[in-house]
Amino acid sequence: MFFQWIEGPKTEVIGLVKLIESDRRHEMMVTLSTDEEVRKRIFPSWDMELVDAENIQEVLQDALETAQDQKSVEALNLMLSKVQGHA
Repeated sequence: MFFQWIEGPKTEVIGLVKLIESDRRHEMMVTLSTDEEVRKRIFPSWDMELVDAENIQEVLQDALETAQDQKSVEALNLMLSKVQGHA
């Protein structure tokens, strides 16, 4: 299971998501939200990193504790529920 949080101008994010979806290496992709365009990064200190399956819940829980808006909280809770469903 792989999670990626993509931030940026809405049209660019949607274009990038379409590009990722068209790549046959990606299966069962789920987009959690493209509702709002946020000008300020929600997770400015996040870098891409590989997290072991055993540690992903901890990473998502840490992000949930620092989430600054309801949409982020909802998306992170959804990610946590997906991870817990595959534990």
